[in-house]
Amino acid sequence: MASVIDPRARIGAVHLTISSLDDSIRFYQAHLGFVVHRREERIAWLGAGGADLLVLSACERAPRARGTTGLYHFAVLVPTRADLARAFMRLVETDTLMQGDLASAASQSGAGLARETVIGHVHLHVSRLDEAQRFYVDVLGFELMQRYGPSALFVSAGGYHHHIGLNTWAGVGAPPAPPGAIGLRHFDVMLSDESARSAVEERLRAADVPIERTDEGLLVRDPAKNFVLLTVAAR
Repeated sequence: MASVIDPRARIGAVHLTISSLDDSIRFYQAHLGFVVHRREERIAWLGAGGADLLVLSACERAPRARGTTGLYHFAVLVPTRADLARAFMRLVETDTLMQGDLASAASQSGAGLARETVIGHVHLHVSRLDEAQRFYVDVLGFELMQRYGPSALFVSAGGYHHHIGLNTWAGVGAPPAPPGAIGLRHFDVMLSDESARSAVEERLRAADVPIERTDEGLLVRDPAKNFVLLTVAAR
């Protein structure tokens, strides 16, 4: 049984619980250039015209939890530097609050996201780093790429710098958010074929990790109660 995950594995859609579907769609469209692929009363699927990248599920009374495990951030990866410059200009033009070192940008006006845009990585709050490493590296089979002191590490498939970041910055032993809270519902790990998913399933069963079979794939929880959906990429 192979112990390393499919080198072509990547992050698929990020599924979020939000409080207002209209407000969230407005933000992702106006500030980031996402398009709505389809929408129902309380759920919307967003992306850049290709595969779904974000799935937003609205719950008006969803609690907002702090100091818990869950999503720290996700990264939107655009295909070229020109696309990045256009995304930057959109943020400038919409007066979006930004953090980090933003040294320069192109002069052209912001536009929608390129169709080849993907989710580059997700970064999670976890309760204990050693438990997270055992799950994501020893069981799922991601490769450990880097440590950031005693509080964070980064894992990937196929030698990429990282597909998943893991940290204890919400506190060692942080509890999971209450059910239905604003934040991460789950994120998708896209595998290239059924044999790659079966190999991960074997390791999950050997480690006695509970697996829920869904129409989309295998839903599992990491030790910090973050949900991961293992699915096969559409061809």
